[in-house]
Amino acid sequence: MRTQIENVQNHYPYAAIPLYVIMPNHTHLIVVIDGDKTSDNVGTRFIASVDNIGADAMNRVPTGGVTGNKNPMLNETLGTIIRGLKARVTKYARENGIPFAWQPRYHDRIVRNQNEMNRIAEYI
Repeated sequence: MRTQIENVQNHYPYAAIPLYVIMPNHTHLIVVIDGDKTSDNVGTRFIASVDNIGADAMNRVPTGGVTGNKNPMLNETLGTIIRGLKARVTKYARENGIPFAWQPRYHDRIVRNQNEMNRIAEYI
């Protein structure tokens, strides 16, 4: 899982995960989405995705496949990043015979200021 997290920017150039921790049954991470590198150019957004990403598609498809530009993997969102991360980790686990299952959801929170970012970073 560590490798998949650390390589997220290779698959999503608009995103970075500067801080994370892998716990026995869940993961905490901070995902930074840089709007200057996204097609919607929304500015920089800091998003902490914590809890319930736990243990118990990451490829961007340039054409969108049969869904065309409606392919959800083409969206430059936190959901796309988490969906891809889960897909890569699941693929790795299956290829290596590691029993593994994701919880179906995740908890996310928009980090609105530096104090909040510091508090979350300290928790992680």
